[in-house]
Amino acid sequence: MKNTLSSNPERIYKQIQFIINDLISRLNENTSDSETQAAAVQSLELLNNLHQQILEKLSLLEKNAEWDTFTVALYGETNAGKSTIIETLRILLKEKTKINEQEEFDSALKNLGITTESIKRIRNDILDSDNKLSKLNQTWLDKKNNLETNIKVKKDIVDLSYQELLSSLKKLNILQKILSLFISTKEKKQYQQSKVDLATSETHLLNEEKIYTTSVKELHQHIYSLEEQNKKIEYKLQTIAHLADGQIIGNGRSDYTLQTHSYQFIVDNCKFNFLDVPGIEGKESKVETAIWEAVQKAHAIFYITSKASAPQKGDGKNMGTLGKIKQHLGDQSEVWTIFNKRIQNPIQLEKDSLLSDGEKESLIDLDNKMAECLGDSYQKSIALSAYPAFLSISTCLLPGSRDAVSREKFLAKYNSDVILHKSDMHKLTSMFNSSMIDDFKQKIIIANHNKAKKVVDHALLQVIKLHENKFHPLSNALRAEISDKNVELRSLITTLKSRLKNQTREQIRNFSSNVRKETYKRIDDDISNDDFKNVLRSCVERNQKSLVNKLPDVVKEETTLFEQRLKDVITRFEQQTSGIVSDFNMINSVDSDLNFKMDNGISVWGIVGSLGGGALLFFTPMGWALVAVSAATLVFQAYKAIRSFFSSNYKQSQQRKSVDDNLYKLEDEIESKIDEKIDEIIASVNSHITDVSQAMQSRLIFVENIDRKLIMASHELSAIKNKLEF
Repeated sequence: MKNTLSSNPERIYKQIQFIINDLISRLNENTSDSETQAAAVQSLELLNNLHQQILEKLSLLEKNAEWDTFTVALYGETNAGKSTIIETLRILLKEKTKINEQEEFDSALKNLGITTESIKRIRNDILDSDNKLSKLNQTWLDKKNNLETNIKVKKDIVDLSYQELLSSLKKLNILQKILSLFISTKEKKQYQQSKVDLATSETHLLNEEKIYTTSVKELHQHIYSLEEQNKKIEYKLQTIAHLADGQIIGNGRSDYTLQTHSYQFIVDNCKFNFLDVPGIEGKESKVETAIWEAVQKAHAIFYITSKASAPQKGDGKNMGTLGKIKQHLGDQSEVWTIFNKRIQNPIQLEKDSLLSDGEKESLIDLDNKMAECLGDSYQKSIALSAYPAFLSISTCLLPGSRDAVSREKFLAKYNSDVILHKSDMHKLTSMFNSSMIDDFKQKIIIANHNKAKKVVDHALLQVIKLHENKFHPLSNALRAEISDKNVELRSLITTLKSRLKNQTREQIRNFSSNVRKETYKRIDDDISNDDFKNVLRSCVERNQKSLVNKLPDVVKEETTLFEQRLKDVITRFEQQTSGIVSDFNMINSVDSDLNFKMDNGISVWGIVGSLGGGALLFFTPMGWALVAVSAATLVFQAYKAIRSFFSSNYKQSQQRKSVDDNLYKLEDEIESKIDEKIDEIIASVNSHITDVSQAMQSRLIFVENIDRKLIMASHELSAIKNKLEF
């Protein structure tokens, strides 16, 4: 180690906890700035959560750490053969409890007086009796069908002979009929004989059925007697089943092994501990704690798989086997893969090599994928077949059990040494005579220190990823989003101003059109010039009043539309920034979520109410009264009275021209006054838009302050990591 941590290895976890506590304490000192207090609280919440995770992991490591015995965990897929491998190693490496179990099993089996031959004899008798019963049932069915067919034929004969008898009687006269009562005719004899034959056949069927029933009963009794004998034998065998070889091997259920089981070995005066870990693809909710405790205790891991292919990745919803391996084994110093090939038949051992070419290629791919997942801690794969090896060396199997039958099948083709050699089990056992024994004490220290370093490294990686993958890009994204929304806000103001001018000008045009229409109509009545002047003044005053009354509604309609568009911009800003935050929260490599808890000052304000003061007059006719131009300012040119007197058309044309000239002048004056009012409205709106822009900016400030805290934390954790380098 680069510091004093190595001087007392067993206290490494306590020392790291002390350093992490000191880091968090110093970060807490930098939270006094009132303007960024909310961001400080949020950043410290993230770091405190991370701090808690670190302390929990270090505490578990300290609790489960093993410093005296080199511990190997057999970890892997459910039903991949972990227990089979361990049971085989127990026998081969002469584990003490296994030797005791075998001795006790041999003695108990001898006392029970049960042999494989006696079990075979009873079970074969049961099979033979079952076959006899099936044969007897089939024979009886065939015979019964034949007898019933014969009876049916004879019934038909009885019916036919009876009909013939009736027919013959009909042909006799009275005297012959009387005589027939005392004399047997041919037809009568045939009818009587047919009834005798039918009765004989029916009696024969009943007798045969009695014989069949008796035979079946006797056979059932014999089978029952045999089954009772077999049950007694099985009951006796169950009393010693726990001592038999292979009892730790799973029964095929995904959750058979629910707890980690430990088996201790001594090889060349070195102690080893093997952990049989629950499968990672069973009901993991039941075994998650057991799995974590085992891998934290282990100094080396054997990942057991029954497939030569690389572990599957997740699909987004499920982590996948590769994801679980990375999660569980990412902190290990030494990880091996054991491909346990499934072999249930000795024919599968006929080839010189245990593996096919395809399996060899698949294992190369598996090694590459595992190395990518676990880095330098991954070693390589070892291929073997544990079940044939187990069968070849097992001497204490329950007579008549599945394993005992399989053992006979394998030994009928190869002797035990050949089977053991073909299983390649020696590739695993040889490891405990060389590589793992060398410097095993140093390996224990390295493994435990590496786990502590991985805890700090994981915390550092989380902080760096929070900065690089979340907060730094998030601040850039928010900055771009705020810039876009500021452009939209300015565009809204420009649009509001343009629409207000367009709509008010339309109202002015309507005013001019109405005055022109009404005045022209009176001119067409050939009114005098004096009457014309009065009519024009009256029309102007009346329509100006109407214009003044309409302008507040026009402004209100446009500002309401502006308000709605402003709401849309703010809503989209909220949604898009929330979406941005959500997207960054979905980065799987980071464990902390961004949960903003801030009052950003953005509210969907009612623009009508917010204008306040004199601006409220814009929404009442009083506020627009000043835009009206007095009718007294109308200008009437001097008309040529004589020509007008003699020519009505000339007079009317002059009056129309006067109307147009005055309206042009009025329009210009009214537009000028309305534009002044619009400028006042826009100025008021601008002040509120500035407030909205500043409120949006607060989100960016919030994120940037959190990011600064994370940068500080990453520097501190890097320093701790450097102290832990071995």
